[in-house]
Amino acid sequence: MSSDALWEKARGLSVQQRSEILGAPIGYEHLFLLPDGTAGGAVDRIRRGHFVVVHDVMSPINLQAAVKAMAPDVPLGPALHVRPSRFEWSGVRPDAWKAAAAEQSLIVRDAIEKSRDLLPRFAVFSLAPISLATQLGFLFSDRVEVRAFQYDRDRSEWSWPSNDDDDDVQIETAGVPTAVVDDACEVALRISISAHVSEGDAKAGAPAAAHHIELRVPEPSTTWLRSGARLRAATKQLRDTLASLRNRFPECSKVHVFAAVPTPLAIALGQAINPRMDPPMALYEYARQRAPRYRFALTLEAAS
Repeated sequence: MSSDALWEKARGLSVQQRSEILGAPIGYEHLFLLPDGTAGGAVDRIRRGHFVVVHDVMSPINLQAAVKAMAPDVPLGPALHVRPSRFEWSGVRPDAWKAAAAEQSLIVRDAIEKSRDLLPRFAVFSLAPISLATQLGFLFSDRVEVRAFQYDRDRSEWSWPSNDDDDDVQIETAGVPTAVVDDACEVALRISISAHVSEGDAKAGAPAAAHHIELRVPEPSTTWLRSGARLRAATKQLRDTLASLRNRFPECSKVHVFAAVPTPLAIALGQAINPRMDPPMALYEYARQRAPRYRFALTLEAAS
């Protein structure tokens, strides 16, 4: 291979791949492990380290801002970019969602397998459609430690407020029957956190669903998730709700999920889904200007 051909080959590599060969770009050295494993502070760095996952499907993410938000934890190795290469954010092409999900699956499963011996912990920064963020959490599962961050548009920061206590967490699940439903059925689950998901929109998106359940907060808003305490409370409510669906609808063949949630909670939802115990989960994406407003994107289920 000539030098020109070699250069063209290098230009086609991602930043992460070039960094692994040539070293970190100037200003990004902090994203790499210390070259000498015996250097002072290296052991503590590994103990506090997380693999950084940059899920920048819809918008670029500032790596330096992400690293700042992790403190006192630190990044291990180069950032892992989970960005489906051929995904078109139009929300109308089912084949595009399927291809993006398949590509995410390859990236994440390869990362988990390669880091298995290190008992990996992942710090996830996501600006992505809800369906892809949920699938990302599903790929990690609840067996991998994941710390998801929320981007605060007012402060232009990824860090949570220093005061993580939040006593005013009101969240509930409505519509779960008190008795077991033994009939074969499909269920619609509406999750109203960032905005209200109307039952009418859910019925239009999934007309086969006979039962409608809603997990909600009193006043849905894009600013509702403002603390780690709220994320933990909402995650627990999600897990409890999925357990209730398993118990009350043992013959359920599919759950249709209509989620208006911030990406950290979408990731938590994906992690909460148990493919061995839960029925297939169909995910829908919202667009106000079309009818129906929710359209099918992905299904999360056990691998065949």
